[in-house]
Amino acid sequence: MPVRLAFVALLAAGCCWAQLVRGWHKVSTPHFELVSRYDPALAAPLLVDLEWARAVFEANLGVRPRGDRRVLIYIPGSPYEFEQYSPSAWANGFYAQLPYREVIVLRRWFQTRHALLHEYTHLMLRRRGGRYPAWFEEGLAEYFSTLRAEKDGPVVGDAIHNSLALLRQTGWLPLSYFLDPELPREFDSQAHAGRFYAQSWLYVHMMRLSPSYKDHFSQFQNLLAEQVSTGQALSRIYGKSPEDWDADARSWLQRSGFPLERLNPPAAAAAAKPEVEQIGELEVEIARLTLTAHRMPAPQTRSEYDRLSRLASGRCGLQASLGDLAYAARLWRQAAAHYSAAADCGVPRQDLAEGLQTALSRQPLAAAGELESFTPETSSDFANFMLGVGRFFERDYAGALDAFRRAGGLAGEDLFRMTRLEALAHAWLGQFELALAAAERLERMAQSPEQKLTAQITREDVERARARASGPSREPFSRNVLRQYQRLDGVVTRVDCLGSRARFWVEAGGQTFKLLVADPQEVTRGGETSEPLEFACGPQRKEVIVGYQEQTDASTETTGRIRYLEFR
Repeated sequence: MPVRLAFVALLAAGCCWAQLVRGWHKVSTPHFELVSRYDPALAAPLLVDLEWARAVFEANLGVRPRGDRRVLIYIPGSPYEFEQYSPSAWANGFYAQLPYREVIVLRRWFQTRHALLHEYTHLMLRRRGGRYPAWFEEGLAEYFSTLRAEKDGPVVGDAIHNSLALLRQTGWLPLSYFLDPELPREFDSQAHAGRFYAQSWLYVHMMRLSPSYKDHFSQFQNLLAEQVSTGQALSRIYGKSPEDWDADARSWLQRSGFPLERLNPPAAAAAAKPEVEQIGELEVEIARLTLTAHRMPAPQTRSEYDRLSRLASGRCGLQASLGDLAYAARLWRQAAAHYSAAADCGVPRQDLAEGLQTALSRQPLAAAGELESFTPETSSDFANFMLGVGRFFERDYAGALDAFRRAGGLAGEDLFRMTRLEALAHAWLGQFELALAAAERLERMAQSPEQKLTAQITREDVERARARASGPSREPFSRNVLRQYQRLDGVVTRVDCLGSRARFWVEAGGQTFKLLVADPQEVTRGGETSEPLEFACGPQRKEVIVGYQEQTDASTETTGRIRYLEFR
């Protein structure tokens, strides 16, 4: 169950405490549902505000959620209860993606609007299907947490004063933290995490509002969504190095005032009318277990699922929620049965299909096989597109192409993006004629300056992959890359896998070097293959040529960042 975190308490300005009431309530609007023991009179205006924010996102970011699935917002009865769910001791909120409903969980009713807008930004980014680096996701989420209405329309970009004070008083985090696609693992305090969020917000604020960056921000975002590294995206779109970018942000921090971004107003719509309902403990228990299932031993999760399923006794209104519980517990067949029952009870089958395929894009292939009793009859073009996007990012390029072939009815931006990924998938598989054909289709589709630049970059990516595979033997393309970096000819004795990163132990010249693969996509692979970088973890002995950039990373005890790797 993928989650995103929010360290919002340190960063947001203002606060609002609320008292718990006796029973659990559910406050609902067309697209949101808030479950808590807080006074429903507080929740109703907040959800009306979120409905407005949703419409602003649609009008300005081009993200149009398919279907009408409500987002569940759950605030536990106590901070202790929240800590049983939270992936981090420092988080004050997180977002989880499930097939029936996406879920936002908050620690308590405190700075609630800021936290919800932050997490809702994560949700909207996830619906686009991209995989962004941590700094970008968190920076953009903080940026849009300042969304507010003015007489002339929505505005965003207010200075977050606590963030500015934090950066000015405690200093700048190392640039390497923001070149790693993952959230740094060595945070040992909420203040440390807060500095990361504050600096990420400043980078995004500058890039959306600075004249030097704002006109090409969307192209930059598109490249990041496809896991192009931050350094490569900066070079391609802006012709800048990470160091130049960082220096620009430091200058931006010294401004005496910060500009605002004015957004297009959303289309007029009837005001949402919140509905309040007191709910029983069973519905709350299902939500609790759904959020904790991934942390419990499998036998205990199965026992608790069986108990709640019996208590629900086939109630129509709980079938989809039970499906999410079974899905979170990796009880795939039970999940499929509950989703089918929910569809029979009136939950739109198409909504369930698209939610299921989107969630499956981040699950193992085995899950799709177990759930196929439900998915084929509810498949859709967009669902297959999202499944293909997920397979692409898992480097299952053949699986991605298979899913894309089943997504035959796409149009507009979805079709454009799928065609780019098709070109890249064919290129990584060494199918260069098919890759070039897809790149040419993309060039014909391109209309806006942004799309034309994306098409140009795609052709360059395909040509680069073909050059790596078939360059002249006396001077391979990859060896041109090697010349740019420090070279080691030695033996890999160990690889420590650190999530999406890896630490290589290389013996050369009587010394042992510890070097970091921070982003596999930025590593050029030498030799006779154009396949993406792959390696085994643990002790080993392999002869290797390494090209590395001198860069110290205290968190991994490495002294260089690997940019070229050739096993011999």
